[in-house]
Amino acid sequence: MLSLYMMASSGELSAIQEGKHVSFVEYVCRVSAGITSRLLHPEADCNEGYSPALCRKKGLTPVKRVGKRGTDDEGCWWPSSVLVTTDREVIVADRTGKCLRVFSSNTWGLRRKIPLSYKPLCVALFDKDTLVITGDAQNIHLLDYLQGKDKGVIRMTGAVETVYPSGVAVDSLGRIVVTSHRQGYVLNCNGEVLTTLNREGPEQLGDYLHVTTNSKNDIILSDFFNSCVHVFDPNGRFVNSFSSHGCGDGQLDHPLGICTDGRDNVLVLDSENHRIAKFSVNGDFVEHVATRESGVKFPYEIAMSEDNSQLVVCDCDLEGFIKVFSISDS
Repeated sequence: MLSLYMMASSGELSAIQEGKHVSFVEYVCRVSAGITSRLLHPEADCNEGYSPALCRKKGLTPVKRVGKRGTDDEGCWWPSSVLVTTDREVIVADRTGKCLRVFSSNTWGLRRKIPLSYKPLCVALFDKDTLVITGDAQNIHLLDYLQGKDKGVIRMTGAVETVYPSGVAVDSLGRIVVTSHRQGYVLNCNGEVLTTLNREGPEQLGDYLHVTTNSKNDIILSDFFNSCVHVFDPNGRFVNSFSSHGCGDGQLDHPLGICTDGRDNVLVLDSENHRIAKFSVNGDFVEHVATRESGVKFPYEIAMSEDNSQLVVCDCDLEGFIKVFSISDS
């Protein structure tokens, strides 16, 4: 049985198999080769034949496929996070390249590269020109991405100083929400922990969590290991969880990136089912907006443009890891 956990020393997801450590980069490579399902869940090795929704629904058609794998100036081996700015620039965190890559959403050419002194993991927009970046152990970096200059470092204070933030989001109140090992935290801009996100009852949050917020400042977590989504109110109180492990409509198989649209629908990257699932604000399954037949292959990061007209996805396609979907308002 393959056991996965968050490495506190580096903030990277690692696997232990027969006593050997495997970095998340290697895990992504395994995912792209399609060899993880049997190792993780041999009893539920899903494929197209087991998913009615995958077979009958084509989903959105990508309008662009950009970004090449590699280590040269134009390439990126591991794009660990993606976001769309208010100016419609697309920022990709290149963890192995220790930089941010900024693409124009008009031409989709690489506009510039911002070198960093650390390996970025997750990125969120703090304000119009400021990014919040995790990946540097306990440090949460603030970066003026227009100038490419550091604006400061936030360190979590109090009883959680040993926490290594991974996932990150910023709500409309300017609070920073980070996830770590089986927990989430809501911080102010000074790093003070305002509240801790815990799942009530015997079931705990999983080790690897992605995070987003909605217009009501609810906090929404995708839980990779438990194959579900957790919702907390703005005060950090647990509201509900939805979905379960599987291939059917409304089920998830190791979800990764998550975001919300203009109607507070929740879009979840259903990684090992090769699709993007949409749920209502109440957690009811709506549809699969993209599937394997739409060109999605083990998707793991997602971002919605501010005007909700484009969905940007990072997946494991070696020929173009950024997929851009056009969305009509219906």
